[in-house]
Amino acid sequence: MQIRERTKDIIYISCLLILTIIFFEQMIFHDKILLLRDLLCDFVPWRMYAHESIRNGTIPLWNPYSSLGQPFLAFPQTAVFYPLNLIFYTLPITTALRYFIILHIFLAGSFMYILMRHWTVSRTPAFVSAIVLMFNGAVVSRLEFLSFISTIIWAPLLFYLFDNAIKKISLWHCILTGIAMSAQLLAGHTQTFYYTYLLLGLYWVINLIQNGLATRKFKPILKMSFHFPLTTLVAVSLSMIQLLPAIELAHLSIRSENYDPKMIAASLHPLHLFTFLIPYLFGKPGWDNVFWGITQAEFWSGSFYVRIFTLMLCLLAVMIFFSNKTQNN
Repeated sequence: MQIRERTKDIIYISCLLILTIIFFEQMIFHDKILLLRDLLCDFVPWRMYAHESIRNGTIPLWNPYSSLGQPFLAFPQTAVFYPLNLIFYTLPITTALRYFIILHIFLAGSFMYILMRHWTVSRTPAFVSAIVLMFNGAVVSRLEFLSFISTIIWAPLLFYLFDNAIKKISLWHCILTGIAMSAQLLAGHTQTFYYTYLLLGLYWVINLIQNGLATRKFKPILKMSFHFPLTTLVAVSLSMIQLLPAIELAHLSIRSENYDPKMIAASLHPLHLFTFLIPYLFGKPGWDNVFWGITQAEFWSGSFYVRIFTLMLCLLAVMIFFSNKTQNN
């Protein structure tokens, strides 16, 4: 008996779950927990305080335990209203932390697999794409930043929903994209949300231009032109409970009044992008090296290295893609 197409996809997604369980078997079967740096010093205490406050029926507006006290709800990375943080409000902290990490890694792979299948990628490459997102160095090395992993996982789902909205000219999919975008915004890692939002906007513009050149029909283009603004409106409206306090905090922060150019000395300069290919171009990563008049003081820039072999694989994938597209036409 032939296995139905949807059943095959379910089998592949189930395999992603099995791989996730194997990867985190120390946490699942040996009662161990991941604790290091920011996770131990920031995220776990934040989740514990939010857990206690919400269980006591109060909204954690202010954190009295940090320094002499500081805003809590207004700080995005506390992610008080992130829907999946409900795990921390209903379970013991250590149990919740295990489930939170495992769930997000599994969702990352599931969303990527769904997106690849939607883009007509066959099952095995889609499965590999999901594994790459789940267990790549950028994700695994940053498990200590709960806000990062809970933000990055929504990117594939956003592109899946938004692509459906564009291709089907669907108001419903625009709303669903806005809901998913709101979840990503509430997850707390503003930079990751910002990059995803820019890429989604660029994807919208490119499709708008392509469809305009292909169809030359005014009505479909006009409808599509409202997709991204509508999605943004839905996301912002649902996220106002977090956005308004964060905006107020930004205005009240003394950092803008005491700005010092030296504060950005460790930022990644655009010319540091060359270290993706040649990691020691500016000297030893993590040390104060000066090259082309640029001081490299940020050790993170040394951890990004694409490798030539990876670029060759990307080039091969692009060549195969355009070759298949030419044959189909």
